[in-house]
Amino acid sequence: MNTATIDLPSYRLKVTERADFSLRPAPRVYVANDIASGRSDLLADLERQERELGDNRFADREAVREVDELYDRLNAEIMRVKTEIATEALRQVTDYVSGDMDRAADRAFFSRNAGCDDCPCTPGVVAGAKLTWDDFGGMLFDVDVVKL
Repeated sequence: MNTATIDLPSYRLKVTERADFSLRPAPRVYVANDIASGRSDLLADLERQERELGDNRFADREAVREVDELYDRLNAEIMRVKTEIATEALRQVTDYVSGDMDRAADRAFFSRNAGCDDCPCTPGVVAGAKLTWDDFGGMLFDVDVVKL
């Protein structure tokens, strides 16, 4: 399996070839939580508030209104920040790929099911168009955004 690494000032992109052409043609971008938290003071504060919930972290939906409101704000900020970072990451690989990069970046969206269609085990950002990695012989690819 082919891989490539691109070091940027704030993070590293780890690009990995993906062979499943038919089910998921658009790249998936997975942004590490620490990268997202470091980008947004609001996200870091919401995560701190979540840690302070103690046992209420596991309350059923609608059992504690304040907990629901915190998680709604937390999830919205996670989606916003990770999509912003993923879009930047996609634009950083423009010289290495074929496909409509503008569409891929402009229409990228956060999905709880980015890694697989059956469960929310690998949330990430799905590019808005198919891209292929030229150095991988035109193969599909995914990107992990991680610390340097």
